[in-house]
Amino acid sequence: MLRWIEDWYADRSVSEPEKVKQEMDEEKPRRGLFLITSSRCPDNMMEIVSARVLIAQEKHSPGAPLVYGAALGKDNAVRLVLKIIGEMWEASGAFALEEFLLKRNEKSETCSSEDTVRCGG
Repeated sequence: MLRWIEDWYADRSVSEPEKVKQEMDEEKPRRGLFLITSSRCPDNMMEIVSARVLIAQEKHSPGAPLVYGAALGKDNAVRLVLKIIGEMWEASGAFALEEFLLKRNEKSETCSSEDTVRCGG
């Protein structure tokens, strides 16, 4: 089963974000769904992975990455990564993803912007 940050990002292309999470837990992802995850490579902050590929990988090598967000289509996933990086830089002036996400969760209120929805729990 995948691990999700408490206040994960959902691109506006994702309707019913909590249903997406449920579908992933049931290993029945929507076609074209990409997840923004922690990186398995220490030189990278995040990875964009097809939901179907991630499910297949997890069956063969346990140790699920942490999911930061979801988007339909790779272009939307890239924009979501850019948004996360932009928010992180604006908030801290540094590229410290884990610290940024912890502080973000502490301040979190379920809210939305024109581009993303923040999904609690």
